[in-house]
Amino acid sequence: MTASGTIMQVSEKFHACRVLVHDDAFEAQITLHMVLPLLKNVVRELKRDYLYKSGVFLRRSLTRYLVLALFRLIDKPNESGATGVTASISSLLEMAKAEKVLTDDQIRQFTDDFNEIKSEGAQGEYDLVQAIRNLRTIQVAHSLIPKLDPTDQVWAHDLADFAEAIFNFVVDLEAALEKATGITLTDLRENADAGQFWRALTSMK
Repeated sequence: MTASGTIMQVSEKFHACRVLVHDDAFEAQITLHMVLPLLKNVVRELKRDYLYKSGVFLRRSLTRYLVLALFRLIDKPNESGATGVTASISSLLEMAKAEKVLTDDQIRQFTDDFNEIKSEGAQGEYDLVQAIRNLRTIQVAHSLIPKLDPTDQVWAHDLADFAEAIFNFVVDLEAALEKATGITLTDLRENADAGQFWRALTSMK
């Protein structure tokens, strides 16, 4: 509930965008937890050739999905798209400002934090956001089975750190939106822990 204990009236467009950003952040975090072991040493430890090839395929597939989810979150708003405004963090912040869901100070702070995350990706060694955009366009949009592993264009640890930072940002944004609107979506931190997937997988007899 809001401070007054009521639910704020927001547009269907805003709510739909909020849900999509929430869900994309959830999907990205789940995928990150599932792909991390494969980005480290798990694949190299698979001695049998068919297991190794299967591991590489899974790593590529999950990495491509992670890139796609992150791209959706960091994409610029596009009013002219066939499906309307792009459901991204930027478009959600713009709608939150236009509908006065958040204060100007909150919008300014979230915008600054979001821009900082993007500019500090890969510790500034290269433009990580542009690399993700290129990877999405070249590898994901145009080729189902890429000739190169997607991690060849983006360092795995940079992608993982960036995905974690974006997830934490959306968690904080969701908390502010929940307080402002009185509308609660599912808890992202509680539900986006896929580490149990690998724990269960490796403990199976």
